Parts: sequence; C-alpha cells; structure tokens
Amino acid sequence: MSIGAFVIAGILSAYTFLGRNLFRNSTQQQFAAQSQRTLQMFAQDMHAASDVTSFSASQFTLSLPYVHSDNSVTYYSVTYTYNATAPATLVRTVSGTPPPNVTTSAITLLSGISPSGTNFFKYLDRYDGISSNTLGIKKISIPTFTLISGKAASGTQTTYTTASACIVLRGKHLVTY
Repeated sequence: MSIGAFVIAGILSAYTFLGRNLFRNSTQQQFAAQSQRTLQMFAQDMHAASDVTSFSASQFTLSLPYVHSDNSVTYYSVTYTYNATAPATLVRTVSGTPPPNVTTSAITLLSGISPSGTNFFKYLDRYDGISSNTLGIKKISIPTFTLISGKAASGTQTTYTTASACIVLRGKHLVTY
C-alpha cells in the first residue's frame, strides 16, 4: 500500500510539474505574439506619421495623413500612452477621422509590462541626441521591457523580455532650428 501511495505521489508530482511548464510555455508564446504585434503596429504608425504633435515621458501623439478617394487629405491622431499603475499598460488611441479600416477605439496593446528605464518613451533627433521639442523629433524609442504573468510562489510565473525598438518617422520633414 505504501509503495502504491509513493508511486501515485510521484505521478501526481510529475503531472503538476508538466502542467505548470505547459502553462508557462503557452503564456510565453502569447507574450511573444503580443510584443511582435505591438511593435509592428507602432512601426506602421511611426512610418506613416507626418508629425509628432505632443510628447511626454509616458505619452506621445502622432499626426497621420488620410488621403481620400478624391485626393483630398485629412489628418487623424494616434496616441500611445504608458500607464505605470498596476498592471502597467500600453494603450493605443485613435482620434479624428481615420481611414475606414482603422479601429477608432482605445486598444490595450500590452498589460503587465515593466520597462527597463524610468521613461517609457525616448525621443531622438536625426543625430540620435535627445530631442526637447516636437520639431526636432525624428525617432522614437521604446526601451527593453518585460511582460510578467502568474505567481512565483505557485510556480506559474512567466516573464518575457522584448528588445528595445527605435523607429524613424519617415514621413516627417525636419525643421532646421
């Protein structure tokens, strides 16, 4: 009887261990997909933007052109906001009149993120120096950040670290000052 209990305890222990590993692996794959989707959306917005209209350590707003079928152009805004309160989030909000295929509601791109620095966004000029005004911004950088899920005590905690990204505003014409 004691041998049978020992065998069942070993099987249950292995089953629990495999279940936790499966949970961690699936969460890590979800984190990788979320990070990739976020950085891809960020890059698309940056490349299409014609200007940065406002910025701070945790938020910036881009102005994007929309060319209508009659060749008239209107502009809409895309704002990225990092909210450090738990769970820390990165939210993308569209305002104005965007093209029909652009979602206008606020989208939480990432949740439970922990940036590597004190400022979530870094604004650079064309020479990679820190830019202090909207006229000089040519690049925006997102630092390395970590996504965290689960609890360490229960053995289900998963962390996924994404490399930093520095994206160039291709559509922006620089003003010399």
